[in-house]
Amino acid sequence: MSSEERFLDVLVQLVARAGGGHLFGVLGDANMFFVDAYKRTGGRYLAAAEEKAAVLMATGFARRSGRPGLATVTHGPGLANTMAALIDASRDKSPVLVIAGETPRGDSDHLQWLPQRALVESIGVTYIAVDNAEDLLVRFADAERLLVENCGPVVLGVPSDHMFQTLDKRPLPPPTAPVRELASDIDPDNLDAALGVLATSRRGVLLAGRGAAEPATRAALLRLADAADLDLATTLLAKDLFAGHPRNIGVFGTFATTVAIERIASADCVIAFGASLNRWTTADGSLLQNSRVIVVNDDVSWSSPWTNSAVTVSADAGAVANLMASRLSEAGVRERGSRRSGITSTPAGETPIDIYTRALDAALPGARTVVCDGGRFMVRSLHGIRASSPRGLVHTLGFGSIGLGLGNAVGAAVAAPDQPTVLLVGDGGLMLAGWSELHTIVRERLDVTIAVFNDSAYGAEHQHFVGQGLDPAVTEFDWPAFAEVAAGFGWATDTLTSPDDVHRLEPLLRRRDRPTLLDFRLDPHQVPSSNS
Repeated sequence: MSSEERFLDVLVQLVARAGGGHLFGVLGDANMFFVDAYKRTGGRYLAAAEEKAAVLMATGFARRSGRPGLATVTHGPGLANTMAALIDASRDKSPVLVIAGETPRGDSDHLQWLPQRALVESIGVTYIAVDNAEDLLVRFADAERLLVENCGPVVLGVPSDHMFQTLDKRPLPPPTAPVRELASDIDPDNLDAALGVLATSRRGVLLAGRGAAEPATRAALLRLADAADLDLATTLLAKDLFAGHPRNIGVFGTFATTVAIERIASADCVIAFGASLNRWTTADGSLLQNSRVIVVNDDVSWSSPWTNSAVTVSADAGAVANLMASRLSEAGVRERGSRRSGITSTPAGETPIDIYTRALDAALPGARTVVCDGGRFMVRSLHGIRASSPRGLVHTLGFGSIGLGLGNAVGAAVAAPDQPTVLLVGDGGLMLAGWSELHTIVRERLDVTIAVFNDSAYGAEHQHFVGQGLDPAVTEFDWPAFAEVAAGFGWATDTLTSPDDVHRLEPLLRRRDRPTLLDFRLDPHQVPSSNS
């Protein structure tokens, strides 16, 4: 038995274990032999058409599954093409590991040479180079650990001339367990302070983030909401955690409906579980300025610049909620049922986006993944469609860039193959994403539906021009017929020129024997510019 093994074979084993048998990528001369070896071992390799899309696919996989997403690209231009996707993953703290080739060591005259570490670190992403082939196990372990501890992407640079080197054969070390300082005991003084705030509140809101979205925690939060007579709301990332509950007022923050904003503004207390309370959830702090704030988070390092006077309970969300509910019930400090019911009606001022989205929601199976690109359409469309679980909503808004949704939709569909994935995207976002990945979806036989909210314009820019009394013609486009282009890739399609056409959605989406693109036509002058 040989006591040596090839570098690329060890790398394949590490990647297969870290990615759970899934790898997204684009071939080049620095990673092609590694990818070939990976496929030969039985791992699933999904070939993207463009490097940015490969990293977006890994990001969508991570966001939907909660597990690391892995991608591979070649050196130089291959890695350079991933920058927007890496920034988005970094801003959203998505665990994405990119195996990037490097030009042969010492060959700075190579046509595709690039100062890769400097480029990646300039956007705030960690870069780990395997300078010596013998250090592969150590460097890969470092990457895995930082992937979770730092809550964001890591690029592992692997020189192409390492691939066929031989290493001393050693067993793979066990995966490095992430170290995260979690609170264990509930501080009694902080708990008493929080209970005092709840007991004296007359109009409170319970806000749940994705850190409190597990089923058992949800049950504890509902128990507390009943005991303390609280409205229920979620962050965008925990959207629909309380869907259908009579106390639910929907998303808390810049994505809230006008009616929900009014309810939040009248609150005198907000108790947040597992929420980061970022600038979007708090609307730059404005939604919390009239409320006493309680924060429950098991991460002792939690902090937020958007709330300055919070009572903080550092402990498990479910444990705290159950304990609070018991204490309040025992004390009998709240008359149950005194609070107004939640918001169940459609937002005022119905628009074509509302009609299209509600019909889409009704036509899709209840278990579905919703991916949302950026654009003027997104707030209204997210009001009208329900995700089957908090992880069933994949947003792509970390960098404020349109055009990132298509790649995320591919990764999300791979992560949840037993249910359909629907991508909500504007016409500009779809054009920016590139059409080539439509072929990837067909080739991989993924159950993906794309709903294009098509106002034939860059909507946000159109809105600014109109607001300034300027001619918005420079923001308007005569795009190709989306349905015809998608049909050429093998998609089922339909173009809805009016909300009166929505009756056609149900039979089309019930069939779903191939990917489906829906072109929802809109008038750019009639698309709402806010979440009203």
